[in-house]
Amino acid sequence: MGDLGLFSSFAGLLESFKNNEIYYNCYCNPGVASANPGSNLTKQPPFIIFLLQKDSMKEPLRAMLDTNTYEILYRKNLPQILNLIESNYLIVYGCKTIRDELREIPKNLSVEGRSYRQILLAIYDKITKNHSYPVESLAETLAEEYWKAYKGGVAKRKIMPDFLIVAIATIHRLDIIVSEDEKTMKSGPALRAYKQVNTQKELQTPRFIKIEELTKP
Repeated sequence: MGDLGLFSSFAGLLESFKNNEIYYNCYCNPGVASANPGSNLTKQPPFIIFLLQKDSMKEPLRAMLDTNTYEILYRKNLPQILNLIESNYLIVYGCKTIRDELREIPKNLSVEGRSYRQILLAIYDKITKNHSYPVESLAETLAEEYWKAYKGGVAKRKIMPDFLIVAIATIHRLDIIVSEDEKTMKSGPALRAYKQVNTQKELQTPRFIKIEELTKP
């Protein structure tokens, strides 16, 4: 098996694994995997195993992209994301919290003569299509539970939008949240708060990944 860095996206990675019956069966067939306990296949990144298992069930990956990822999409990764969506590997969901944060970009901020706010909102609408969730009372309640369990130092008004995004993705059982935010949403105290609350409520926390784990430059 070649270097994982050779693949331009996880779509190519999945195709490569699927073309190798030994690799694919070992990940997607527990009986085969248990018959190879010493195989270095089990040393692959957990996210790769997760993608293979999802693909074996012929289900698209259901993801929510945090607000901070839209600037990255504008700069370099939008074509890859659109390709994943069109190939039915990925469904991107949005929510009112994310769209509202994009709308807070100053109207007079422009890039190459165009409104930066409108550029990012257009990207949001293009990739989420009709897959956008409102902020329901259940999500607000869950976000408040995260706040009560949170032991970090970020102010409530700053971190609550992140907690709402995670709560919405959790309630709707999304697979992943794509975020570059290591200081609030993906900080240690925040991750521990999600785990504590969701475990108590028997909810599954979505996996947190960076945009580069879906696409490569």
